[in-house]
Amino acid sequence: MLDVDGTSIVADPGPFTDSNGLGWSPDDKIFYFTDSRANLIYAYDYDDGKLANRRLFVDAIALGESRTSYCDGFWGGSKIVRFSPTGSIDLEVLFPTVLNVTSCAFGGANNDQLYVTSAHCKASGEEERQTEFPNSGHVFVVDVSDIARGVVRHKFGP
Repeated sequence: MLDVDGTSIVADPGPFTDSNGLGWSPDDKIFYFTDSRANLIYAYDYDDGKLANRRLFVDAIALGESRTSYCDGFWGGSKIVRFSPTGSIDLEVLFPTVLNVTSCAFGGANNDQLYVTSAHCKASGEEERQTEFPNSGHVFVVDVSDIARGVVRHKFGP
């Protein structure tokens, strides 16, 4: 963890394979952390900068996802997935002309537009698949105003 004063600590020594992806529950009491290559998402109790009680929140392989996809944007899965508070999949947005979805973030005036990034097929060493997935490498905007809204988080620093 990086503090506003520039100091850092190891909040959890793991072991982890590829630290990628983090988030909080709407009430800021649960911190979520993605270990991409293991295809796992962990949940921690969060209180005033302190983490406790690491537990498995999502095992994407156990949910039927491919061993070659990663749930930090569903790299290799051509989609983004939303998990319910219990860890089950409750929404999928498919991008059939994209091989590797990399990330997503809320934005727009009402925080109800989902900006989704993707990687060119060359990024995974599969440049020959670019014609099969022609929109790989593009950024997309998905209007989610009827189903979701992002939460404005605290500003980092003073």
